[in-house]
Amino acid sequence: MKLNDKVKSALSYVLVLTIALSAGVVWKQLSKPSPEEMRQELIADIVKRLNEETGKLNYPRRIDEETQWDSFHATPHGVYYKYTLFYSGDFASLDYTKIKKNIARSICSDKTIRQIMNYGLPYIYEYYKPNKQRLFSIEITRRDCYQY
Repeated sequence: MKLNDKVKSALSYVLVLTIALSAGVVWKQLSKPSPEEMRQELIADIVKRLNEETGKLNYPRRIDEETQWDSFHATPHGVYYKYTLFYSGDFASLDYTKIKKNIARSICSDKTIRQIMNYGLPYIYEYYKPNKQRLFSIEITRRDCYQY
């Protein structure tokens, strides 16, 4: 084999190896999850952990004389709390803005909750009468926490 042929053979080998390595790098880049896919995976993990932890609690749980915590569950769309109100007054007189502000002040001071909300998961509080009739729902998002 001539020297020229050996050089051509070696160059061909290097070229094939370079193409193969380049294809591997490109494939690796293409197979990486997108930022949105990574966010969705994190949300799925958060939801799973929240449901596992709160699954250990017994419901219903009496919070005070007028409030009963009935359930909790998390989905990729939000973190849900369900309450029953044993309110002796007129439900129409409830100040929902004040209730939302009090909830937001309470949960927004929790670093873990704020981190969860930073992934786009709102906290949703659903309130029912003792007869299971839905009264109202309050949604707290990270935007609600900016003032706290």
